[in-house]
Amino acid sequence: MNSTAPTGLLQQPRPFFMIFFVELWERFGYYGVQGILAVFFVKQLGFSQEQAFITFGAFAALVYGLISIGGYVGDHLLGTKRTLVLGAMVLAAGYFMTGLSLHLSLRNI
Repeated sequence: MNSTAPTGLLQQPRPFFMIFFVELWERFGYYGVQGILAVFFVKQLGFSQEQAFITFGAFAALVYGLISIGGYVGDHLLGTKRTLVLGAMVLAAGYFMTGLSLHLSLRNI
């Protein structure tokens, strides 16, 4: 039986690379934010350490908890391509708003 499935890394279908790069930048952004978010809450927004850790914990729980809902919406309502585009737009908007909040908080100092 002959198989026509791609065997090499560069012989993958085009959607593979799109999904790979979306996931790469999503993880890059998440771990970048993870490293500085609690410090940002304390130093820039004036949260106590306890408030910062609780808020960060809620953020992390939502990031991992909403995967099931996003998967359902992607599979049953929107489809793969629209879900990827919408997810990338939501991520970009979220990171932009985080950067904007830092800019606005520095202007008020």
